[in-house]
Amino acid sequence: MKTIAIRTDGDVRLPLAVRRNLQSSSVLVESFSPGHVLLSVAGEASPVLLTGCLGELSVADLVSFFNMFRRSGQLHFDLPAGQKDVWFQDGEIVYATSTYPEEDLGTVLQTLGKFDAETLDECRRQVTAGYPIGKVLMDRGVVDAQDIKSAISARIEMIVCNVFSEKTGSFYYRASKLDKKETVKLSMNTQNLLMEGLRRLDERTLFMRCIPSLEASLVPADARGDAKSKLQGEMLNAYQLIVSQPLSVRELIRKLGVGEFEGLRICYQLAERKVVQVKTREEGGNGYDIGSVLDQFNEIFSLVSQFSKTGADNFRAGVESFVRGLEHPFSLVLRDVELNEGGAFERSAIEENLKGVASQDQLYLMADALTEVLYMECLVFSESIDEGKYQELVRRVQNLGHQLQLLAGRGR
Repeated sequence: MKTIAIRTDGDVRLPLAVRRNLQSSSVLVESFSPGHVLLSVAGEASPVLLTGCLGELSVADLVSFFNMFRRSGQLHFDLPAGQKDVWFQDGEIVYATSTYPEEDLGTVLQTLGKFDAETLDECRRQVTAGYPIGKVLMDRGVVDAQDIKSAISARIEMIVCNVFSEKTGSFYYRASKLDKKETVKLSMNTQNLLMEGLRRLDERTLFMRCIPSLEASLVPADARGDAKSKLQGEMLNAYQLIVSQPLSVRELIRKLGVGEFEGLRICYQLAERKVVQVKTREEGGNGYDIGSVLDQFNEIFSLVSQFSKTGADNFRAGVESFVRGLEHPFSLVLRDVELNEGGAFERSAIEENLKGVASQDQLYLMADALTEVLYMECLVFSESIDEGKYQELVRRVQNLGHQLQLLAGRGR
């Protein structure tokens, strides 16, 4: 969350995301100290009973607490890359949801081998607010009701196990109960989920010693023939993808359609068998930093805003709407970031969001996210840009593209 200042008259301008949630609600000052202020909505039916930030207090600590004292309610996590909710009933986890794409029900079904990535992409194009992915897949005859039931249970366990790796973010707990028909009987009780989550956390640390960054490149190694011939399943699929073209770890995980933990495990095993090599980008070799790259993008964003005939308010509304719909990992970079009146992004907010990203990934991830927004602006607002200014804009975009090529080590 961005830093805000209290003016001398006591007024505070809350961030856009907070204003959007509170709307015109009245709030109460529940508690305060020299180091915090806690506000709550007056008259809330299910008030927040516990809230705080992850850090010294871990996800494992919270889950253990609610399990030990047999609490029932919703534990919500607001994380750098999205949101997760975990519901407890008498101390046992009975449901969980996530905004992370790799924890989507369709992706879980694909990783269980029910269909391929092409089928999932085709079905996702039919998804609407009242026609979720599970129903689309069932109507297409791709899966049956038992498949959906098993995948929902597997998805909940995946969400819970993965959340243990989160080190930063905030949380709140409210004593709201799910309807009994919405709860799910899991294959593991909460104590076993806790142990599994911590085991994965330890293994992920091991994986990241070999693979220091999701932006690290994977290239085929000159391995013995017998090492390659013994590859099977997902490891064989991954190796074949890497042979067809060098990929980053992040790109390979996306192509495999698996979760980050499973993808890291596959990459680690390939590297351990010496059939692939992990190559990291050199840091600081090209003289670029986050601030200078962001300034270049903001200059062009300001130009598009200036040249657009749609009006400043309509322009900002269109861009902010697009940004709110971005998926992980781009949503991580631009989460709760506002446009100023000139159409540029707030630098301090982006830098704050990037604190949750490994230092070697920050620059490249930011550049990718802003390129996505720039592409949208040029596509959507091109017809509303004055013709006389269009060539100047094209020149600036081309120049920025060349700079990004140099940044990625692809320029000449």
